[in-house]
Amino acid sequence: MSPQISELSEKIASTAVVNRQLIDNLLELSTLQMEHSLADSLATAQRASTEANTIRYDEGEAAAAFQAGNCAAQLRDYHKARGYYRRAVQLFNRLKLPEKESAALAKLGNANLHDSKFADALHCYEAAIDIREKLNDLSGAADLFTNSGIIHGFQGNYAQALQLHLKAQKIYEELHLSSRLASSATNVGVIYLEQNNYEEALKVFKTALEIREQEQNNAEVSKLLNNIGNVYHAMSNYTEAITTHHRALEINRQIGDDVRIATSFTNMGNSYRATGQLETALKNYNEAKHLFTKAKDKRGLVQSYLNLGELSEQLLRNEEAHAHFAKAMVLAEETGLKNQLANAMEFSARLHAADGNFAEAYQLQTNFMKLEKELNNTETKRLMAQMTVRHEMEQKEREAQLEKQKNEELTKAYHALDAEKKRSDDLLLNILPFEISEELKTYGKTSPRSYAATSVLFADIKGFTIISEQLTAEEIVSGIDEYFEAFDLIMEKHGIEKIKTIGDAYLCVSGIPIPDEQHATKMVRAAKDMQQVLLQLKQKRESAGKPGFAFRIGIHSGPLVAGVVGIKKFAYDIWGDSVNTAARMEQNSEAWKINISESTYQLVKDEFNCIYRGEISAKNKGALKMYFVE
Repeated sequence: MSPQISELSEKIASTAVVNRQLIDNLLELSTLQMEHSLADSLATAQRASTEANTIRYDEGEAAAAFQAGNCAAQLRDYHKARGYYRRAVQLFNRLKLPEKESAALAKLGNANLHDSKFADALHCYEAAIDIREKLNDLSGAADLFTNSGIIHGFQGNYAQALQLHLKAQKIYEELHLSSRLASSATNVGVIYLEQNNYEEALKVFKTALEIREQEQNNAEVSKLLNNIGNVYHAMSNYTEAITTHHRALEINRQIGDDVRIATSFTNMGNSYRATGQLETALKNYNEAKHLFTKAKDKRGLVQSYLNLGELSEQLLRNEEAHAHFAKAMVLAEETGLKNQLANAMEFSARLHAADGNFAEAYQLQTNFMKLEKELNNTETKRLMAQMTVRHEMEQKEREAQLEKQKNEELTKAYHALDAEKKRSDDLLLNILPFEISEELKTYGKTSPRSYAATSVLFADIKGFTIISEQLTAEEIVSGIDEYFEAFDLIMEKHGIEKIKTIGDAYLCVSGIPIPDEQHATKMVRAAKDMQQVLLQLKQKRESAGKPGFAFRIGIHSGPLVAGVVGIKKFAYDIWGDSVNTAARMEQNSEAWKINISESTYQLVKDEFNCIYRGEISAKNKGALKMYFVE
């Protein structure tokens, strides 16, 4: 015990009458005790609050309630902390002390946030922001915009989240607050990551990391390393992802923060699982669940149950998977985590269907589709694109205005503004086809479209599971990337729209977004070019001592619907029976072969030699006529 604490304790013990001086001494003692014992500090603050109430010393009671709330929050007793913060808000309001009222509201919001009471937290932040804006406390308001943006991101409201983070970032830029700007940039990077914009996310995170490393702020460095690792994971660079998360884990262990340590274990588990190291992934997921439970972090716990459920299903431990998904659904619904709830419903429905529990699977799938529709809001995607472009343009305009005021390099500033506009346009083109991005910029929205005549191509690697067991994760990713880069050039050459890649599978469509009568012919020509490239890459890789990949190709022609879809990803996608049939063509193809359906054959039979294979049974489709293109 420090001499100062001993002296204050003796003075308090010798005070026979409850008065303001006693309350002030108790508050000072509680503040000193925080460094040594949070429990003692809380007990002293509670006594100060009670004694202040008996003599109607509102200023003292308000300060004591605020101090007690701080102690309880650090002890992770958020229920108790909320009670004290609410009392502090009430008293500071009565005393007409708006700065302190705003601080108490912010703390109350933080306690709600940590306890996953997101709606209550947002309400507190909004009230605190209103006060700070009236006081012209711009940096304080920006801090709360950031907190609110984090909550909206948790709930999947990405447009609102991005709007708040960019609003905070603008204030920090104007006030030249580099440290807070780094925090805001990190949050913007998280939104880019959620939207699958990996290049922008990595750029933002690395910029923020440089600031944090200069500050020697280990807590923020570890957070950014986790985010950078997640980007590498999303880009399928699992080796780099695991290395980066290990760096974050070591820093988090030094800090001693259970939630951060749990997050690192979760991230490493994801990458180990992606590389097929399932038992190592399971160990990491269990470590994360234990720590999230210990820390009473419900959001982390929901994700842990989802991860464990998927991994248990992969390990054919269906009973364990059902239990994990059930716990995830209960917690996600309780805390308002809509994205995680949708995932839990979808995964559980899939598992019940596999077990033959079709009634339960149907109900879960129905609930999932309702929630997905709520989350899958095209208007949200439009607003996000507009806000990103608008923020970047405003930033450049401010820079140009400063140059104009200084009367230096005025022409260069305007050129930079034009270049920034082009970069923003290019960003949209990386996400959407040209026609769709132009529609978005012109009308502010896009609508799904039906196409009566298209050709869909699926291609994947035959025997990929066996091949992947013989290669490192880095060799797998670099190999697939070599092939898919070549496929991208072929599709660009033939005017075919690449949709996406799924693991070792490649999906593209001819005849969208601009209808094309030659859609089938162009697709078959592209497929034949793919065969040539496959042969060249086989020879090249084998001469370098690497295995060549043998792809199966399947094509089907028919109607489909295309548009901007997705819960988390701002992406152009397709759906319909034609997509499923094309997948069946690929599954029933052979290595180095192009397998086409009857409808495609009728469109290309006069131009290409085809061999009829007969009617072949396809999963969930029955017997289908199939042809090999010579």
